[in-house]
Amino acid sequence: MHLVPSSPVTPLFAGSVGRTDFPGGDQNRLVEGILTKVFPLGDDLRVYPGHDPASTIGRERLINPFFRSRQSL
Repeated sequence: MHLVPSSPVTPLFAGSVGRTDFPGGDQNRLVEGILTKVFPLGDDLRVYPGHDPASTIGRERLINPFFRSRQSL
């Protein structure tokens, strides 16, 4: 299965997350959204960020510093 961004705002990058320093940005809300809406799609799901190499949900769960400390979620 492949996930293709359907919006100009890309929430997940290989090893990072999207920017939250714009007006209305909220890092906690962004991370919670990825954890509750994207991660449940499965570790084998390939994701294609806007300008980073492709990755998988499983890889991001393990190496992405925004999610490593939240493994129990």
